[in-house]
Amino acid sequence: MVNIGVSQFAEDTLYQFNNVDLSPNVKTLHEVLDKRGKQTASINSIIYRGNYEHALKIPKVLAKTTALPDQYKTFGPKMLSVGAFIRQDEKNKHLVNRLGLNDAFAAQELKYLLENNILPEFTIMYFPVNDHVVHRKGPMTTEGIEEIDKNLQEILNVFPNWNTALDNMIWIIIGDSKQSSIKKNKDEALIDLRKALSNYNILKLDEPVRNKDDLVITANERMAYIYKISEDFSLQDIASRLSR
Repeated sequence: MVNIGVSQFAEDTLYQFNNVDLSPNVKTLHEVLDKRGKQTASINSIIYRGNYEHALKIPKVLAKTTALPDQYKTFGPKMLSVGAFIRQDEKNKHLVNRLGLNDAFAAQELKYLLENNILPEFTIMYFPVNDHVVHRKGPMTTEGIEEIDKNLQEILNVFPNWNTALDNMIWIIIGDSKQSSIKKNKDEALIDLRKALSNYNILKLDEPVRNKDDLVITANERMAYIYKISEDFSLQDIASRLSR
């Protein structure tokens, strides 16, 4: 984010992911279900592309510190919530922490849909806080899970009783990845893929692909994707080097 700039990072997250980067050759759940005549909602999910146009309004605090426009046009499901940028409940006050991209905001949005009897047939909601907590404190902490549990209780309390919620709706709770401990010494824990794969031409950050480039590395905290874009060698060549 530091290398490419806050403005570009924000634009990638708010606009590019769903409207440019996500291939038109694949369909999201929202697009598939809409074609079948079923309404859907997305609450704080990063990937939300759908068939309905929305406006993401940039909060003043972000507009003053970046080169972002006042708003972005984006396409999402019938009902779209993305923190302070767009929300269903105009009275949702959980906007300060991470501009609304937090668990309390998400829970309030779902409660609003339930309380106003406008919950669509399919809703996907993302609780991000546990991910942040675990990355910061390690996989043995339960702090983030406890917060999720409290927010789920808030949602279930909208119903006459919790059994009513379970009898009348299908609830699916999933985690996006497993966590593992790493060494505290960053110098020992870090594997610099650029050095390990230095014999290949690696695409430089924020530059267009050149004919001579062999690999693209996309690092994501404790993991990375390595894309082979040259036909001059095999994936086994890369794997054999990394296995050392």
